[in-house]
Amino acid sequence: MKRTIASAGLIALSAAGINAAPGLTASESAKPWSVAATVRGFYDDNYTTRNSASGLKRDSFGLDVSPEAKLNYSPNDQTLVKASYKYGMRYYENRDANKADHSHDISASLNHKFSELYNFSVSDNFTIAQEPALLEPTGVVTTPLRSEGNNMRNLFAAEFQASLMTDFWADLGYNNTSYDYQQNGIGSRSALLDRMEQIMSLNLRRENLFERTAGILGYQYGVVSYTSNDPVAPGLSSNSRGNRSHYYYAGVNHDFTSQLMTAIRLGGQTVDYSGPGKAQTSPYADLNINYAYREGSTATLGFKYLRNQTYIGVLAGSPEATMDTQSAILYGAVVHKFTSNLKATLSGQWQESQFRGGTANSQSENFSFVGLDMEYSFNKNIAATLGYNFDILKSELDGIGGGLYSYDRNRYYIGLRASY
Repeated sequence: MKRTIASAGLIALSAAGINAAPGLTASESAKPWSVAATVRGFYDDNYTTRNSASGLKRDSFGLDVSPEAKLNYSPNDQTLVKASYKYGMRYYENRDANKADHSHDISASLNHKFSELYNFSVSDNFTIAQEPALLEPTGVVTTPLRSEGNNMRNLFAAEFQASLMTDFWADLGYNNTSYDYQQNGIGSRSALLDRMEQIMSLNLRRENLFERTAGILGYQYGVVSYTSNDPVAPGLSSNSRGNRSHYYYAGVNHDFTSQLMTAIRLGGQTVDYSGPGKAQTSPYADLNINYAYREGSTATLGFKYLRNQTYIGVLAGSPEATMDTQSAILYGAVVHKFTSNLKATLSGQWQESQFRGGTANSQSENFSFVGLDMEYSFNKNIAATLGYNFDILKSELDGIGGGLYSYDRNRYYIGLRASY
């Protein structure tokens, strides 16, 4: 039920102990493992994420149970290993069949510092879920709709950082994200969304370009390959929407103070498609600012502009598939600590996407959400949670080919969390 913006994770504040291993808080170093469990009751007024006029909108009370475990291991000052597992069971009272959703989230990472000049990190995250918030943790919404079944997403990332000379660094990275949706058939979720996204990146970084400022010059090469054997439409293969991208950008990282930091990347993106259609060049932007305005309280605000994949395939009246979307994304989050026991998190995102290709060409849709979460800690092990989430999708595709995409959704929850 609690929807979290992935980009809000850009802020990570910890009070490291004198002997704490790099990347671990003092409490994590003292106890390298932890377990927790959350039990919440909820009400969801549109768990099917459907338009009211479709007749398929459903609401339900329910129960959400989420146990999890984490492990942190640091054999020396140079190496850090982390692993975690979280299981989610969401039971819907008003559902005729398959009353419960089951989700799994498994993560592992390794960071090794060879010396002051060289550092290597690698991580993997595997998820089985139905909700888009769990399947798309990057903050860029490909599909705002719920997907039934055991849908899988795996995200692998590796990065090597090396000092070329004084104040000059090179960051070499590779990301691989794969999706496998359970729904099969012509025009199914599998046909539209099963894919592998690969990005190779090289960033050259000049520290101390100015006081508190680092300069960045970067390039990324991306490949999107659709992997389903199911066609998007009769005679139109899934991989006809595959593409290759070139990203080129420059930017800065600037620390106004030790509590206020910003990162800016501006450039362009050129996309060449496997199927029909000319290569497209469009602006590329990635900006964020992070502010730790008091102890235990942080704020994040960011903006992205890029091309991304879409859940829309072939609409009635067009022999061509929708290729992708151009998206502008504004996101933010505030974590405020009122007292040592009471904390609130307010998060939100607005995404405006314009489709390219087929009947949907130049049509747009807007997806927004906002979430408020309150947590009161009775002690260091037990806390109560109370929250609300609101999602809304407004699509210009409504009525094209009889489709109904727009919807709104309200979710309320209350529960307890225990940790050790």
